[in-house]
Formats: sequence, structure tokens, C-alpha cells
Amino acid sequence: MMTVAALTLSAGAAWFFLGGIEDSPQAQERLRLQNQLDTLRIRATAGDQKMQLALADLYRRAKPEMRDLAQAAQWYRRAADGGSARARFALGEMYAKGEGVRQDYAAAAKWFRLAAGTAGNAEAQFALGDLYFNGRGVGNDIGLAIDWYRKAAMNGHPVAQYLLGRMYDDGWGVDRDAVEAYVWYSRAIAGRARVQAYDSKLDPVADRAGLAAKMNRSQIDTAKRRLK
Repeated sequence: MMTVAALTLSAGAAWFFLGGIEDSPQAQERLRLQNQLDTLRIRATAGDQKMQLALADLYRRAKPEMRDLAQAAQWYRRAADGGSARARFALGEMYAKGEGVRQDYAAAAKWFRLAAGTAGNAEAQFALGDLYFNGRGVGNDIGLAIDWYRKAAMNGHPVAQYLLGRMYDDGWGVDRDAVEAYVWYSRAIAGRARVQAYDSKLDPVADRAGLAAKMNRSQIDTAKRRLK
């Protein structure tokens, strides 16, 4: 297994560390990764935000034996401090999951909020809505959860769109509104796979069909006009 220490070596030192087995596919892969790390680190250290993100992604997404989540969090933080909405969201995710840092929902909420406000990051808006919905790191507040879900939904987040549809369908935190529910279920259909990856029991197609069976023609026509 490759240690974190080995990841900080130069490419030549890494080859020596691996015993010089240059024909081994595993060694070649590690040398390739090491070369990437060396190149990215030079530019990331100089303040290149894109390279900071790329380096963080590489540390976070590498194969398990080469992964270094603590380093990933460190480089995401540098990019986040520089204003990157994507880095702020990624750092929020890491705090929420306890990846490379101690799990801390309050810190996750802080970074999600910054990402959500910087450039309207839909993923961060949805994640912040989830924290308010579940009362993790912030107070349990259905109203604020719905506000953030709505922002994410308006930015095209399919799960947020589905959940808004469900809330209006069931009158959960909002007044029941069949037209509003139909509109949001309809918008979520294009992202059906994403909705079902979030929860396999959720299906905007089936739920819209069930809702439509209870609506009158005027309500359906109104919803369809809003979708144009």
C-alpha cells in the first residue's frame, strides 16, 4: 500500500520507493499519479485555484490505496478561501460525511451556505435545505428547508424539484396545491434517475400520474401552461 508520505515524494523518489519495478502496471499507475500530483502541487501552491481544485479532486477520488482525504480537505479549503463555490460545497460535503475531517454539521452548514450564496450553487442549496429539514448543525426549520429546496429547484436540482412536488401534494410544510405539485413533479421527471438514486422509492412519473388522476381538467391545463 502506498503511504501518504510516499505521495509527497518526487516522481524519481517514488520510483525508488516502489523498488524500481518499472514494468509493473501498479507501479506505472502510481508513477503516473505521482507525476500528476507533483505538477498540480507546484501550480496549486502558487495560488492557481483551478489547480487547487484539481489537486483536491485527485486526492479525494484516487483509488483507495492512494487516496488522502486530509490532503483533499486542505486543498479544497485553500480554494474555498479563495472564493470557489465548488470547493466550498465539496468542503461542506466532507464535513457532513466526516471525510478527512471530524464530522461537523455546523461547519458543513457554514460552507454550504457560502457556496449557495456565492454563485447560487444548486447542490449546496439542496444540501443546506436537507440540513434544515433534518436539524443537523442548524435548527430544525421546515420553512427554511423549503426555501432552500425551492432555490435549488429553481436552479434545476431534480431531487429538490421532486420534494417540492411531494410537499405541495401532501400539504407538508406548505398549503396543499395540486397545480404546484404537478408543476414540480413534471420538472423533476427529466432527472428521474437522480431522484431514484437519492431514494429508490421516489418516482416523479408515478406520483404525477397519481396526482393527475385526482385533478380536474382546469387544474391540469393551468399546470401545463405554467410549464411552457
